[in-house]
Amino acid sequence: MFQRVLVPVDPADPDEIAASYGIRLADQFGAEVRILSVIDRAQQRDQLRTDFEETVRESITDILAIADHYSVPIAVDVHKGEAAEEIINATDSTDLVVMGTAARDGLEGLVVGSVAESVVEESSVPVMTIPVGAKRPAETWTPT
Repeated sequence: MFQRVLVPVDPADPDEIAASYGIRLADQFGAEVRILSVIDRAQQRDQLRTDFEETVRESITDILAIADHYSVPIAVDVHKGEAAEEIINATDSTDLVVMGTAARDGLEGLVVGSVAESVVEESSVPVMTIPVGAKRPAETWTPT
């Protein structure tokens, strides 16, 4: 059913829970995972190092360990640009998007963040959103 699962990850705040759902689904379907991190203009200005991919890999060490534990093939891509647009463009070569949501400032409760909302509205493939504070998938191995 799913051969390629896209898991967008914010390198400044990687959502290990959402990534765990993507990895476990990929494991169940024999799919590969593509981690996509988008460096926006503000992050580019703040970034002192020029090797964004190395920075992303450092921030997602636990996510990579989970994928390795389940022997799920994983690729890491780093794009520069606007997050929602880059994620939507990446759906051309994927079957499913699994991503975390973010609470909007000033609102009580959990509300889908603007990036996740845009992806859900504009994606041509199914999008599974994992709310802030979600429980880890049952029986998921965690790095120690």
